[in-house]
Amino acid sequence: SSTGSLIVCANASTELSTLAGYSQYLWSNGSTDPTLFANAGGSYSVTVTDNNGCPGIAHYSVEENVISSPQICVVTVDLETGKNLVVWEKENTELISSYIIYKESTVSDLYLPISNVPFSVTSVYLDDASTPAQRADRYKLVSIDTCGNQSDYSDFHKTMLLGVTTAFPSGFRLDPVSYTHLAGDSQMTL
Repeated sequence: SSTGSLIVCANASTELSTLAGYSQYLWSNGSTDPTLFANAGGSYSVTVTDNNGCPGIAHYSVEENVISSPQICVVTVDLETGKNLVVWEKENTELISSYIIYKESTVSDLYLPISNVPFSVTSVYLDDASTPAQRADRYKLVSIDTCGNQSDYSDFHKTMLLGVTTAFPSGFRLDPVSYTHLAGDSQMTL
């Protein structure tokens, strides 16, 4: 008797097999082939019989790793370049291959991919095309697993563009702006 477990990408087929040379194979789903392709997570077992009629059994546990939606921690302005900096926290898994950064286009709620950042790289992206002194931008993020599956989009994060005017007789005044909360479900005026 033996046991084993696997963590695989969601919607991936996983090959389960035994050593060759047995006269009979009987999998928990009724298959009699030496190899079984598991198309879903779950418990699988195989009973094998050798030429002398001696049985053996192996148990497999297959767990599907469904990647969750990543979250952006902060979008800020890089002090050295004056460009937007998108920062997120990596998930603790070996099944993510990369993250795709999306930026809202000039069409409201239309997000376009601007970069694919490998998992092995620091989870920070510098948007060289941003102009934070002129425009506030919204960003979203998705994870791509090692099988090519994409997570749901993260909530958006939006930079803030504060207006500054000269105050009379001296000084400066910050103009109030409408700021949309990161989850998009409330508005507050700053």
